[in-house]
Amino acid sequence: LDVPVHNAAVSTCAKQGQWLRALGILAEMERRCLEPNAITHIAVVSACEKNQQWQRGLGLLSDMRHHSLTPSVVSYSAAICACQRGQRWQLTLGVLTEMAYYRVVPNVVSFNALIKACGTGKQWQWALGFLSEMQTCALAPNR
Repeated sequence: LDVPVHNAAVSTCAKQGQWLRALGILAEMERRCLEPNAITHIAVVSACEKNQQWQRGLGLLSDMRHHSLTPSVVSYSAAICACQRGQRWQLTLGVLTEMAYYRVVPNVVSFNALIKACGTGKQWQWALGFLSEMQTCALAPNR
């Protein structure tokens, strides 16, 4: 089996919220000396995000760099969403800082998760700041 087949399996797991199975497929790929790509990592981070496994999501984001993969706005947004679902608003700011360092521009998903995380954390000043920045970037928040 090749990488695209494994990616399809990981994506299916992500859609079903099967984060442990997604991690298992990732581990199997590494055992078989298959190089997981950005799609693989994004899907596993998404599976973790759906199950409030923010620690694993952040770890996978870090692993991407160890595999010489460049995280995209989708990767970062999935990590922000994982932190938001885990009620870790402070960590969302750390992910945003890393995005800025690597010059990855946040998208609607990123901003919505940041605003929601800050709102849940009762950090209304940050939430309003992100809303303003979102409008400056000509992005409309989701309802």
